[in-house]
Amino acid sequence: MAIKVLDVERDGSVMPNGPALPEGSTVKMMVWPGIGASRASLHFVKCDAGFEGTPHEHADGDDIGYVIEGEGFMIEWSDGVEVARHPFKAGDILYVEPGTVHSHVATTPLVIVGGPCPPDPEAYRRYGMTW
Repeated sequence: MAIKVLDVERDGSVMPNGPALPEGSTVKMMVWPGIGASRASLHFVKCDAGFEGTPHEHADGDDIGYVIEGEGFMIEWSDGVEVARHPFKAGDILYVEPGTVHSHVATTPLVIVGGPCPPDPEAYRRYGMTW
């Protein structure tokens, strides 16, 4: 099928072994290799206030996100040490260069859509996603 219209509630694949999420938080894979995507990915991330993501990187792709609601900050890491905090709010676009170790923290309830482009197969496997 050349065109797909996806509904977050109906069509999202919940990341089964993703980062430890507080109650009420979720990561759903919407556009990813599991539906045949090879050049782009888009995930729906909903986090309660207090969420702290696991530092990670995408060696071969840009990571982008659009903040739909909430506030927080991105943390940039180097050799396991925090080197910068980048605050964000609803309406901001997040961009992380390939190979940059990063994580995010939700200071309020947060909704972000985005993901690594191209998709990062190793990241999906790391969190138990197969296709």
